[in-house]
This record gives sequence, structure tokens and C-alpha cells, in this order.
Amino acid sequence: MSELNLNIIAAKTFSDMGVDTLFGVMGDAVMHFIDYYANDCGGRYIKAAHESGAVQMAIAYSQLSNKVGVAACTCGPGFANTITALMEARKSSTPVILVTADAPSAVKEHFQEMNHGAVALACEVAYVEPTSPERIQDAVIESIDKALREKRPVVLNLPPYDLLNRTTARYREIPLDIRNEKTTLTAPGAVEGCVEAIANAKRPLILVGYGAIKHGALDEIAKLADRLEAPIACTLRAKDSFSGHKWNLGIMGTLARTEALDVMAKSDCIISIGAGCNYLTTAKGSLVNDKTLVMIGDEGQLMYRFAKPRNVVNGDIPSAITAIMEWLDEIDLRPSAFANEHDVAEALRALAEPRQDDPSRVRNHAMTLDYVTTALDELLDEKIVVTDAGRFTRSAWTNIHASKPGYFIAPVSFASIGMGVGHAIGAAVAVPGVPVLAIIGDGGFMMGGINELFAIRSMGLDIITIIINDGAYGAEYAKLADAGRDPDISSIQVPPLSEIAGVMGFRTRAVTNKQELAEALALIEQRDGKTPILVEVKLPPTAMRYDD
Repeated sequence: MSELNLNIIAAKTFSDMGVDTLFGVMGDAVMHFIDYYANDCGGRYIKAAHESGAVQMAIAYSQLSNKVGVAACTCGPGFANTITALMEARKSSTPVILVTADAPSAVKEHFQEMNHGAVALACEVAYVEPTSPERIQDAVIESIDKALREKRPVVLNLPPYDLLNRTTARYREIPLDIRNEKTTLTAPGAVEGCVEAIANAKRPLILVGYGAIKHGALDEIAKLADRLEAPIACTLRAKDSFSGHKWNLGIMGTLARTEALDVMAKSDCIISIGAGCNYLTTAKGSLVNDKTLVMIGDEGQLMYRFAKPRNVVNGDIPSAITAIMEWLDEIDLRPSAFANEHDVAEALRALAEPRQDDPSRVRNHAMTLDYVTTALDELLDEKIVVTDAGRFTRSAWTNIHASKPGYFIAPVSFASIGMGVGHAIGAAVAVPGVPVLAIIGDGGFMMGGINELFAIRSMGLDIITIIINDGAYGAEYAKLADAGRDPDISSIQVPPLSEIAGVMGFRTRAVTNKQELAEALALIEQRDGKTPILVEVKLPPTAMRYDD
């Protein structure tokens, strides 16, 4: 093949490696790369309004498609705008590549000049930079391989864009794609140790993490739970993995309902499968410190950075569970019957019902957040659920359930608000045909969501956006009030969000009471799947429970 421009080589390499979708914002540094990718390589280009939004879309796309997510932005300020989203990708261990390039080399102290590599290093994000024009292809391949194998974001920093635009190199034929290889058990003796710990337990509890979903291990986990008669809890990211299971406790840790916490406290052995056991999942260690902790999963998850397990099985999760089950059968271990104890069975019955508001706090049958979230969950049988961060999430995470494992996305690994709408768009692009229910706070929506709103309309995505508008930064409002301070300093004024969305072509409703909510639910039910819906639910900040 004759020599090609470096932008074409980068775009074609991504395309030939199986990358069929690119999220991005146009800019001098990447405009030719984006152009060649979309118009010469036939790739799908999703236009974001803000660079952070592009990376957010790539994160959710990767999580739902099991592919690497790729975004592109210009140098300097464009790159700087992605830092929060890159941190979310890093802390959620999501394989994402951000393509950018250096400022022009011919201009001394160019206004957009920035040391991208130093920032990537500070954020613990992988960084790949080709050392010569002939290394462009290798750098693209290395970025994809590194993102997938290390399960973290990669910044692919191309040469200064004035050189990029006028330099050529030879294109080489490459493999179609690079795939992660499944890990295998690295310490067979560890399985025996896990079996010993499980056999000595009187009240074992299984904790399921996101890694179990990615390893396709849920069926094996269900069999293990039946074999041990052990209740099942999930991390937030694995939420809804066992919805409908008779022994499902829901989310473990600080987000757990009181009934579930009582059961968790009584267990004497936690079998953690594909879970990181962070300080929220373990309630700052209180749920695991006095128990035997067994961990099964991939070393790449750094599973024991938050807790100290007695035994670890590092490798392919289904294979590990199968080996453990064989050992249990060999020693003829009797089920623990923990899940069938009277108080556990009572707790499980209570947990099968939606969380209810405290009647003493509800006046004149007023609409409450729990009422809203319960009604939304009952409306849609099939759905992907995406939430932003904020005080409203406890109600949403408890009462709203995704229709299958992996369909729940909460970009809270970096605890930043303003990332829900971008993730909702990425989810809708990754799984067309399944409606996306996006629950967003007013503060987060103004910070990031409103930037990407028109992208939903222009692409005709089936996204139902629910804005919980309490007129405040809710968590701070509650904390200030609890501290005896005037919480009004945390209040915010936002424009009529439903009206703004209406101007953009959304079908909208503003909701202040149960009758208006019923009308909004009817609007959602009658949607055509092409015209997006936005519902603004207005609640006073005092109407939300403190733990919301």
C-alpha cells in the first residue's frame, strides 16, 4: 500500500481493529482524524457538545458493549475538559481511549500548548505517544491492547497537529482486533483454602461485584448460593444482578436497607466474587472486619486494596466456582440454611417490597421521591437505568431496577455530579432498541447534562430523562441543616428545564403533584421511541429524607 497521511493511518487502524463508534468534539488537533474516520473509513461518529460528555459517552458505551470506548478531542483546553470523565473511567476500571494531539510545533508557546502526558501521569491514566511517524499504527494498537488488558483509560497523544496533517507513512495490514484472554486459576491451592473457610462458616453470605458480570459468572453464583443456602448481596455496580432471586438482599454496605444490614451483620463469612470491597461496600470495614473474607476474581480488579481476605482465588470466576463446588460435593458439605432462618426470611420478604416513605413525614398524601421512583420502576419492564450522583440516588437505586444484569450504570466512581446525561447517551448508542431511564439531579443537569441534551434529540434516542429538581445541592442542604446552619446558602435557581427541553423538541412535563406525575407517566408510556421525553419533578428540599 502507498504511503498515507498520518490522520488516515490512525483512523484506518482504529477501524480495522474493530472500533466502529467514535465520540468526540471537533477541534484543530483532531478534525482531520475525525473526518477520515467517519467519511473515509465508514465509522460512526457521535457528536458531543463538550469534551467531558464525549468521554462519558465512551465510558457507558464500553460498559454496555464490552468494547473499548473511543473519544477524540483537541489539545489544551479540550483535553483539560476531559479530566473529570477520565478519572471516572480510571476509578471504574473502564477501557476507554482518548485521542488527541499536541499543539503545533511551529508556534512557540502556542495558546493551546499543554503537557498532556504530565496530566495523564497525575491522574494515573495510561499514556501512549508514538515516537515517529512509522509508529502511529503501533501506538493505536498498543492503546487498544493496553486499555483492554489493564482495564483503564488511555490517552493516545498524536504528534503536533501541523506535522500530523502533512506527514505520511506506510500503512501495514494488521489483525482484525485484539481481545482480552480469559485468565486461568493461578493458585490451585487457594481453592482448597477457600473451601475450608466456607466449610467452617455457619452463616455464609455471597457478595457479587461487577467483575462477576463481566466474567459471565452469575449462573454459577446462583448455583453456589443454592448449594450453601446463602443469601446474596451485590455491590452498587452489580445492582439488580439477582433481582427476583428468593435470597436477594440488594445492595451491600452504606446503601443497604436496614433489613439487609441486619442480615449482613449476622453473617460470619463473606464470599466476595468479582467485587472490590471498597469502604462503602464494607461500611468502612464494619461488615467484614469480624468475619472470614474469601475473594474470588481477577487480579486486575485489585480486589484486596480495601479489605484483607483470608483466601484469594485469582483467575476465571466461573472456573473457580466450579472447582469450589466440586470440592464441596467431595467433602459432602451440608447447606448452611442461613438464608432460611426465620429472621432472614422475614427480612427477605420485606426487601421484596419497594422502600416506603416514613408516614410521619408525608403530609396530606403529598408526592414524595420514593413515590416517584416506585412509579417509574413499575412503568417500564425493559430498561437501562442510568443515574447521576446526588442525594436523590438512594431512593432511585433502591426502587428502580434495570431489566438485566449490566443494565445499571451509575457514574459515581469519582463522586462527581453532572455525568448522567453523557452516560445515558453512550448507553443508548451501545444498546439500541432498549429504552434508557436517566435519573438526574438539577445541579448535575446544569453542570453537565444540559450541554448534551440536544444530542439526544438530534439522534432520536429513546432516552427518558427525569430531573429531580429540589432547588438545591441536596446533600449539602441536608448536612447544613443537620449542623444547625441555614441551608439556604446551598439553594440554586435553575431555569424552567422542561420548557427548555420543549424548545429543543422534547416531549415534556413539569410535575409537582401525583396527578401531574400520572400525566407524565402516561406521556412516557405513549412515547414513539424516537422523540425523547423529559420530565422535571419538582420537590422542596425538605421533602427528601435525610438519607436521600
